[in-house]
Amino acid sequence: ADPRVVTVAKRTLITVRLRGDYMAIVTLGFAETIRIVASNEIWLTNGTDGLSGIPGPFRSELSPGQFNLFYLGIVSAVVIVAFVLAERLCHSPFGRVLRAIRDDEQVASVAGKYVMAFKIKAFAIGSAALGFAGALYGHYTSFIAPDIFVPLLTLYIKLSLLAGGLGNNRGAILGAVVVVFFLESTRFVIPLVPGLSPTQGAALREFLISASLIVILRFRPAGLVPEHISPLVPLPEITTRPAEARA
Repeated sequence: ADPRVVTVAKRTLITVRLRGDYMAIVTLGFAETIRIVASNEIWLTNGTDGLSGIPGPFRSELSPGQFNLFYLGIVSAVVIVAFVLAERLCHSPFGRVLRAIRDDEQVASVAGKYVMAFKIKAFAIGSAALGFAGALYGHYTSFIAPDIFVPLLTLYIKLSLLAGGLGNNRGAILGAVVVVFFLESTRFVIPLVPGLSPTQGAALREFLISASLIVILRFRPAGLVPEHISPLVPLPEITTRPAEARA
């Protein structure tokens, strides 16, 4: 077997044993490792020069404006299908086990669930979804390079989930819309501030984005769409008759 494949498998098994913030830190570092490897494996990814000329569907037959609208329809359809599948998965027994593992791994393990196997499956499903999103991005821009996927992009994805609300798919979509809105709207605000250099403008833009998200989390700590937790159904009371009455 390829030693690099074995190393990746070992790191994956180590990662699934971690919990909470430690898992987030290790997965962020692992993503950066993949980016650096892709930047140096010129035979596979063409290094930092990236891959260009990626064909888009009907790009040659459509004008740029028509292609943008056509691709918007494709992405919208993919998002709707992914949302429906994610909702089905969330309400399935598999999704309930994942929520149980998130709340308390030991309780899920005592209930007979193989926690590590479920974590690996969750990683695989998430990686497949992200890989498909990357394919859509590459076919739209016709160019892709490792330097595009800097750690800041991963942090933006994390902020989208925090702002929208953890534990539900609607919050993930809303959070992504909010973060992208802040990212793009600040481009028009910075030129209105006089006397700023390009470097200062970029720093002010990052500050405005961070401040806006802090305000959201300050007043909505559970996100814009908090996770809906079903109330516990009380168990029926068991009434017992005294021994004298039974006799």
